[in-house]
Amino acid sequence: CISNTSKLVNESIPKIIDILLSQQVDYVILTPGWWLCHRSVGLIQNSIENVGIATISVTMKPEITYYVQVPRSAHIRFPLGNPIGEANKIDDQKIVVHDLLRLFEIIQLPGTIFELPYRWKRKIESFQGE
Repeated sequence: CISNTSKLVNESIPKIIDILLSQQVDYVILTPGWWLCHRSVGLIQNSIENVGIATISVTMKPEITYYVQVPRSAHIRFPLGNPIGEANKIDDQKIVVHDLLRLFEIIQLPGTIFELPYRWKRKIESFQGE
């Protein structure tokens, strides 16, 4: 998490974008670790989208994500520090990541925050998105 975003914006983000472009990346999933990270993720996400790479971020704090106006995000009701699920629960994490990838097709309006149906400490199953 970065409280002073100057170095992030002027140094780190351009390097991230150069790597993504050189690797011909089509999609990026961003995950914050803590509440302040939601703002940093938003800055990174918007910059990546500006060069034509589709992104989605996970949010546990949709009010912060809404404020930074990211192109698309998925709200998940997991505790901070666990954006795709509990440690060592690989099957559950795979479901979350798979569903995040599906949201690239489902979310049509910029700024959408899609609420995923998952809850902490509960076995998860893929949602039936339209």
